[in-house]
Parts: sequence; structure tokens; C-alpha cells
Amino acid sequence: MGCFSSSLLSAVDDDGGFPTAMVVTTDGSLIDYDAGITAAEVIARTARDSALCNSDKIFIDSYPPAAPPGEMLEQGQIYFLLPATELRRRLTGEVVAALAIRASEALQKAQEKHGTRRRIKVAPCAAEVFHRDSGGGGNLRRWPAAISNLQCG
Repeated sequence: MGCFSSSLLSAVDDDGGFPTAMVVTTDGSLIDYDAGITAAEVIARTARDSALCNSDKIFIDSYPPAAPPGEMLEQGQIYFLLPATELRRRLTGEVVAALAIRASEALQKAQEKHGTRRRIKVAPCAAEVFHRDSGGGGNLRRWPAAISNLQCG
């Protein structure tokens, strides 16, 4: 994702190429699309009340930009289907982390489904939450965020 770098998540086939554009849906499933499909066609096939967002253009504390309807999906790129209502909200660090986790899990499931045909490279993603120290000193303490508590959408 944009704020982590475009190489955070990638899928390659055995010859080292990027065979498809990968779309992570709101339910966490992964759909692969071959060349020649537009953002509007993906939305029409999946969820009309959603927006398609390129993972390289998603940043913390910014509004997620929807891909223009006529934009052709790039092979080897990861996209997210987000509820259209999310385009009016700035993305928090927790939401971006949840998207990264959702993509990672979808890619791992795809690897299991396809067996050894596809090697998946996923960089670890961690979210941290800072809390005020209850000792009254006002110090911040770092706690790992519970992945199950991260929500997107």
C-alpha cells in the first residue's frame, strides 16, 4: 500500500511474472482479473455500491481515491473494493493496517487454493496502539493492537 511501499504485498507466478490484477473484496476474498478489464467492469461484476482503490494510492490520514471508471487494471497490482461511503472518510492507521491484513490473508488463501503454482511474498504488518500510562505520569505506553479489533468499513 502506498504508505508502506508498493512492494509490501505482491504475488508472482512460477516464471516470476505478474499474471493478474488482484482485487481484495469487502468480505476478504481475492479475485484475479486478466488484462483488459476496467474499474467499472470490476464494480459491475462484484458490488455496485463499492469503489475500487489501487493499493499504491492508499495512505494514512487521507481519503481513499476511487479508480476512475475507465481505468484499466494494472497486472500485478493489488486493488481493494471499499464501500462507497468510505471515500468520504480519512483512513486511519488502524484501517490501513486492517486492509493490509485483509490482503495478506486473501493472498495466503489463494496460495493454499493454487498450491505451488503461485509463490506469495507478504511483508509482515503490525499495528500499534499508544495508551496513556495509568500511573499518572502522562507517559505513553505502546501496546500491540489486537488484529481482531481492527475494522475496515
